Amino acid sequence: QLKTRILDILWNETDFDAAVRRVLILVGNEFSADSVYISEYSVSDSQFINTYLWTAPGFMDSAWNRKDTNQKRLAAQKGAFAMGSTTAFWSTDTLPEESAAILKRLGTRSLLQAPIQAQGRLAACIGLSDSVRFRTDWEGNTKTRECVMTIAQIIGIFLLKTRYEQINGDYQNKLEKSLLASQKRTDAAYDLLDSISSGVILVRLYPDGRAKPLYANLGMYRILRIPRTAEDAVVPDRNAAVLESEYFDDFFANIPEPDNQWVRQDYQEGFKKDHFSVKKYRLLRGDGTYVCVRSDLSLRESTAECRIYYATYTDMSEEISLQSNLMEMLQKEKQITADLEKANRAKSDFLSRMSHDIRTPMNAIMGMSSIARAHLEIKERLVDCLDKIDSSAKLLLSIINEVLDMSKIESGKIDLSSEEVSLPKLIEDVMDVFRPLVGEKHQTLQVNANRVRHEKVVTDGGRLQQVLVNLLSNAIKYTPEGGTIGLRIQETPSFAKGKGQYSFIVTDSGIGMHEDFIPHLFEPFTRADDASIHNIQGT
Repeated sequence: QLKTRILDILWNETDFDAAVRRVLILVGNEFSADSVYISEYSVSDSQFINTYLWTAPGFMDSAWNRKDTNQKRLAAQKGAFAMGSTTAFWSTDTLPEESAAILKRLGTRSLLQAPIQAQGRLAACIGLSDSVRFRTDWEGNTKTRECVMTIAQIIGIFLLKTRYEQINGDYQNKLEKSLLASQKRTDAAYDLLDSISSGVILVRLYPDGRAKPLYANLGMYRILRIPRTAEDAVVPDRNAAVLESEYFDDFFANIPEPDNQWVRQDYQEGFKKDHFSVKKYRLLRGDGTYVCVRSDLSLRESTAECRIYYATYTDMSEEISLQSNLMEMLQKEKQITADLEKANRAKSDFLSRMSHDIRTPMNAIMGMSSIARAHLEIKERLVDCLDKIDSSAKLLLSIINEVLDMSKIESGKIDLSSEEVSLPKLIEDVMDVFRPLVGEKHQTLQVNANRVRHEKVVTDGGRLQQVLVNLLSNAIKYTPEGGTIGLRIQETPSFAKGKGQYSFIVTDSGIGMHEDFIPHLFEPFTRADDASIHNIQGT
């Protein structure tokens, strides 16, 4: 839920700084931290800068400077993350005295940090501090540290994307100011344009939607992956540079469909504006590959015939990669959630089946034990009770053995076994389970097997017995005192050679069910919502 809330904030909040401050409050409260901060590493200054900091109410933060130039701490942080993307934990209780002194000066007893990496280097980190306690949950709880690591990755994607856009925006603003300051193409202006990594094209737009490039800087040639033969990057000799000329003959020629149609439309609509942008479309490169770009156009001059714009091109590959990584991470989160839900469902079904199947033979054992205790002087009655207790105990043992077979529970499947079964003996064992229960409720239990021609069969006796026990258990449970329960076994003709077809019909004079509940009859562990059965255990 925390990760979902963080994603919602970062996606929906238009002010990135405000979004990060809200996220730090969430993280601080979730992990009971005294402070939460994000430090960004400056390569040029060799220092961490705490660009975002949240402190709990009443916690003094005067010791946390925005710039942290302590070389020992910097070395420790970089060293902790040198082995890959993992969290690092420090505490004054476990660090050497010299290293612990660094944390004490910051008023910190426990510190948990997770790295934010960009292209294999440490770009920033998120840290949680506690000024009072030694946080064993931060040190030893793997799930907590994995969660903090995931939060760092989520924040990192948005942080790096924002910084990338800010840097690119600064580049673009500087470029536009430089270009707008000069109305003529001078050698100085060309040198400046060629020194910029972004692609720049001087393009002439016409009211009917046509566009003719007049100039392209080196950055644009690098994006397109074609050699520049044109002098001063103006329109080249079409006979000398065929590939290069294709880009200058038709501004839209190397934009594939379906992008081509809507890009042309955006340029035609932008003709009336001094500034406009065209978002994310593909360009065919000279080597046959495609690059995704964004173009931003600023008006240079306007005539009665046409308008001339500076078009700045930005390679969007890195941003698309960041978005792809984020989507992949979200997909993994969904899969984890689905797996957890599946495990919970399996556990619930397991507990329901276990309680339902075990209750009936256990009741029979308890009933027979009571009868045996009341007739200790009658040997024949005692032996009969012990035989029935033994039969119910075997049924109970087979159910317990199945319960303990976790592989079947997890897969949701069962395997049928084949064994020689005597139907009269099986029915007698089932009746032994229920005679005490029927006697307690003064019910009549009738068995009819007159149409059975083959009494010895090969089948899964345990499963057959389990089904009959469950059906008869419900029949007895929902039939009032003095009622009648019946079990009728029939053998009908079978068209398969060597195989028999049998039907086992359980009837009772109990409460029955409403017709509108019949469609739900075979749903697991459900029963009709009837006030008359609320005091009856089971499903």
